[in-house]
Amino acid sequence: MSIIIMVDSCANITKTMIKKHGLSILPYNIMFNNGDCYKDVLDIRNQEQLLSLIDSHGTFPKIDQIPMSDIESCFRKIIESGDDILYTFTNDTL
Repeated sequence: MSIIIMVDSCANITKTMIKKHGLSILPYNIMFNNGDCYKDVLDIRNQEQLLSLIDSHGTFPKIDQIPMSDIESCFRKIIESGDDILYTFTNDTL
């Protein structure tokens, strides 16, 4: 049994730190006005990709809350594997 440390993608932790400490990242949704939705860190892996999407959409995206179903699914996989989770979130509006 291990303790999985999980943060959301707004934590702005470097890829080096993620690998070094074996962190799990729960991605926020990045949504554009036309309905296109991308998972932070998974679909948009760096600043250049984000800037390219902003340029192609002609608008800035908004960051949407992580759906509870995504959180539950991610947590369930970890718990079912026999590990525990230490989760910290960066949303200061809660």
